[in-house]
Amino acid sequence: GSKLDPRPTLAVGFALQGIAGWYMSQFSINLTTFDVLWTSALQGLGVGLVWVPLTIVSFNTLPRSKTAEATAIFHLVRNFGSSIYISIAIAIALNGARVNYAEMTAHARPTNEALQFQDSLFRVWELDSTGALAGLSGEMARQAAMIGYLNSFYAFTLTSFAVLPLMLLIVLQNEGSCCRKKLMPLMVVLLKFKQVRKILKPKPFLFKNQACLLVLQNLRMTLKDDQRRFQ
Repeated sequence: GSKLDPRPTLAVGFALQGIAGWYMSQFSINLTTFDVLWTSALQGLGVGLVWVPLTIVSFNTLPRSKTAEATAIFHLVRNFGSSIYISIAIAIALNGARVNYAEMTAHARPTNEALQFQDSLFRVWELDSTGALAGLSGEMARQAAMIGYLNSFYAFTLTSFAVLPLMLLIVLQNEGSCCRKKLMPLMVVLLKFKQVRKILKPKPFLFKNQACLLVLQNLRMTLKDDQRRFQ
């Protein structure tokens, strides 16, 4: 098998997607083609770094006899999950556009000072003609749609960065025994602590030096047993 650990590559891929999503969430209505180009390229690089390590991690502890069934389930879950997230992202964008359009239209009134101050400028937005109202409504719809997209990009960024702590939960094949070996000293200490409690609890009448002597004797015996067991 491969000697490379897939978890760092997986983490870098999700981090790149999160960075790209963050920059996309900072877009304005006057964004350029280059802004879309480099953020999309960064996001695509992150997706490319994710898929191969994700497949390795998914099939690492699986018996070879179950590969065919696991492949079908893997792609089913992947397509199902992507469909759900795409639906959620579109719902966030549409809901954000609708809510913000309703909030902006509430300010389109003759008493709004922002509309009154433009009398001395170019009178771009007016409320006394149908054409001006249509133009103002179109501009508010454009701004509201942009806010909805930005909300969707924020959700994408949050999801990408939220996956990073889960990298610590990935355990590859043949790592289970190594983890058990690393935790063995802690388990021995806990075992000793339980044995000490059992010794001291039923005999509270012992003097302090007698209790310590009894504890030391018991620890010496258990250490000898551990040495024989590991030898």
